Amino acid sequence: MVKCRIATCPILEGQKRNLVVKWKGYPESKQLFSVLKIVRAMIALHNAGFCCSNLKGENIAVMKQHNSMCAKIWNFEKCKSDDDKDQDWKNLGTLLKLTGLWTPEARDLYTSLSSGNLKGMDILDHSALLTVRKKFENMLVFDFHAMTHWPKEGIQAQDSTQAASTMQNVQAPEWLDASFNWSSTRPSWIFAASLTDPPNTYRGFSRMIRHLIEHEVDFLSPMLIKRITHHDRLQGEKEVDLEWYMRKAWAEAFLKLQNFVRKSKLTY
Repeated sequence: MVKCRIATCPILEGQKRNLVVKWKGYPESKQLFSVLKIVRAMIALHNAGFCCSNLKGENIAVMKQHNSMCAKIWNFEKCKSDDDKDQDWKNLGTLLKLTGLWTPEARDLYTSLSSGNLKGMDILDHSALLTVRKKFENMLVFDFHAMTHWPKEGIQAQDSTQAASTMQNVQAPEWLDASFNWSSTRPSWIFAASLTDPPNTYRGFSRMIRHLIEHEVDFLSPMLIKRITHHDRLQGEKEVDLEWYMRKAWAEAFLKLQNFVRKSKLTY
């Protein structure tokens, strides 16, 4: 077994302690950023042929190194098989469940890890670890396919050439046109900017989200408009707020579409 000593972990209040604590005082984005660093560290460990069979919080540190944040894992040993690597991901998922971050995205990530349904590089594509821009891109990709490859029965696709190619051969999700009353939880500030309402289905929800993303400045709440400066808008700072509002209003549906894009490896 290879052991090493690592510096303390600032994200855990500067003390060397078990990871099983509540990350109080840290925003969701910073907590998930730390999880992302831990996942990358585990991938690097596996690529080097090592595993951490007895993974505990005290074996992990998230720290600042060379002006950037990184994660360190120690008390590892040579992997005997890929099963050892798979067990590492399950153990990490079980451990992360106890950190106190329990948003729908985080819950789905931890549950998928601990159940063995998510592992390796695929973890990096999970919605909980994506940038806002990548999440928005996924939503646009889903709507693109809904319009071009998955037309409703009796309705011609908007682009018959693209629809006929179906290079990816990804079938439409069976729930695409299922009833989903997304408008009942729509934030009140969206009403003023909406011109027409798509149907209360997942297809309609996808269409509405696309409209929000493409015209995001028009949908900022009055409170945000007063607080966000022109420079903030140029830098894209408003995106985090808009994405947060989306997930707050439609947490399960937002995650549902993100997961479909990830699992189907959907692209333009």
